[in-house]
Amino acid sequence: MEEGKMSNPDPVVTPIRPDRPSEEIDRVNPYLELLEKQKQAFLDRGISNLKQRKDALTKLSKALAKYSDDIITAVQEDFGHRSPHETILTEVLASQGEAALTKAKLKGWMKPHRAPSSISALPATGKIVYQPKGVIGIMGAWNYPAFLCFSPLIGVMAAGNHAMIKPPDVTPRTSEVIKDLIASTFDEEYIAVVTGEVQAAVDFSELPFDHLMYTGNTEIGRRVMMAAAKNLTPVTLEMGGKSPTIISEDYSIKRAVARIMMGKCVNSGQTCIAPDYIMLKEGKEDEFAQAWSDAVSKRYPTVADNQDITWIVNERHYQRVLSLIEDAREKGATIHQINPKNEEIPEGKRVIPHTVITNTTEDMRCMQE
Repeated sequence: MEEGKMSNPDPVVTPIRPDRPSEEIDRVNPYLELLEKQKQAFLDRGISNLKQRKDALTKLSKALAKYSDDIITAVQEDFGHRSPHETILTEVLASQGEAALTKAKLKGWMKPHRAPSSISALPATGKIVYQPKGVIGIMGAWNYPAFLCFSPLIGVMAAGNHAMIKPPDVTPRTSEVIKDLIASTFDEEYIAVVTGEVQAAVDFSELPFDHLMYTGNTEIGRRVMMAAAKNLTPVTLEMGGKSPTIISEDYSIKRAVARIMMGKCVNSGQTCIAPDYIMLKEGKEDEFAQAWSDAVSKRYPTVADNQDITWIVNERHYQRVLSLIEDAREKGATIHQINPKNEEIPEGKRVIPHTVITNTTEDMRCMQE
């Protein structure tokens, strides 16, 4: 995964929330013993070769196929409703595709590469030798609860590391399927999964991993990085943010809409890089809104009971999205909601019709969050 194996100092269990009572600070991290077992196993087993790494990736891919129905069912239950076609594509096939591509490229990735050296070092030569780091922590995100655990895991395994995974607490049923899948496929001294709610994530982030990978929102990312810093643990953060799409003056609005729809509609836009605002020539806002309405109405002629529309993951996020729309309305924006048959959304169904907001200003929450 990186050049050279990095070592950590003695484990430090430090809170990422400053308001935690002192008795919690002194307690033993419940996952520390498992991490120490993995670190010792990594040292005992030595650096894995190409065949071992490819075999491990093959095992993971086969396990994904075996558990695909369970993943679809669990994601459906966690979201309330999500198109099974979306789940098989984004959670299972995407993970298997990444594993296959990684296997095909791995031999070349593992080869040492020549490195330039200073004339003062002659007659010495330099090279870069890629070595695993050790035990990697992976913290997944709820919007693609399986893929965002398996995708980083594939890279971790390909690089010859061991791993501990903390799936998101927002999707607990999927987390349990991931735990069962890993436990039935690999020994826990190689790959292990821990589940639980917020406190479990806090404990996990405080472990002295050789590297920690986090996918999620920016505020939690800051806390994760603060916790990791206490152990001098290197961190990779993959966080959400604003994702603009720019349509140039001479480009067809209709064609642009067709290209944007895939990224925006999958998972009902619950994707960290889903386009969330459009930049185009002033005066073309209404043309875009109409083109978007036409395209969405064709793809989703009904809203209330459409099996291809994924629900917002939970009530908290559902209310959050509704509040973004209402905030924009109160501050003077124009709201274009696309509901072709003017259906009433039954209570309890977390479905929000596609909404285009025009006449926005920078102080609106939809332009900040």
